[in-house]
Amino acid sequence: KGLWVVTDEIYEHLTYDGMPFTSIATAVPELGDKVVILNGVAKTYAMTGWRVGWMIGPQDVIKAATNLQSHATSNVANVSQMAALAAVAGPLTAVDDMKVAYDRRRKAMVSAHNAIDGVDCPTPKGAFYAYADVRALLGREFA
Repeated sequence: KGLWVVTDEIYEHLTYDGMPFTSIATAVPELGDKVVILNGVAKTYAMTGWRVGWMIGPQDVIKAATNLQSHATSNVANVSQMAALAAVAGPLTAVDDMKVAYDRRRKAMVSAHNAIDGVDCPTPKGAFYAYADVRALLGREFA
């Protein structure tokens, strides 16, 4: 129907409770060349300040995005590129260690939210964000 899917897969390695990561490109292969995948080193490798990412998609889309980016921002510094390459080429053991800490924080955050009367906070299965439902608090008066 002429629609494209642009998917941000930056949290692909940060899933919990046995939840597998699945790219939409794999889950819905009939999308074919109408999928553009965005990713980077910021979340998985805790390299948020390095500003290194990548895009996967049809060659003409990548070429157009490359042309746009080259006129909108400067290039990624060589040291950042080398650090990102070392991160993605290396083992995920440090990521596994970080996931243990993130998981502990995730459980504490959900527990603390759910301890508040009127707050329902589902346990997230990925990343490190929680979205609490606070609708039961709307219109209540607090002392």
